[in-house]
Amino acid sequence: PDASAVAVLEKLALQDPQRIVRAQAIDALAKLKNPAYADMFKKAAQDSSYSVAGAGLVALLDVDSAAAVNLAKQLGKSPAKGRLASAITDISIKSGDESAFES
Repeated sequence: PDASAVAVLEKLALQDPQRIVRAQAIDALAKLKNPAYADMFKKAAQDSSYSVAGAGLVALLDVDSAAAVNLAKQLGKSPAKGRLASAITDISIKSGDESAFES
């Protein structure tokens, strides 16, 4: 990939004021499957925006699946909506963690 394009995506993922832009930039970076982005994805997964958090959690799954499963368990203890709720559910299913569905 073009290094300058990747640099722009990194900046958008971290700093853009629009949460949908941050989420889409994270989605694009996730396609690179670069473990160097694990910390960025972990931070994004805890964003106040459900779309950014969901994007970060899904992206983390590809570069550090154990961390993604653990983070999904933590995030599943609090109310979640939209893309974050979907990401938590998907990761819980893939990891075989039925406790995520208990009330």
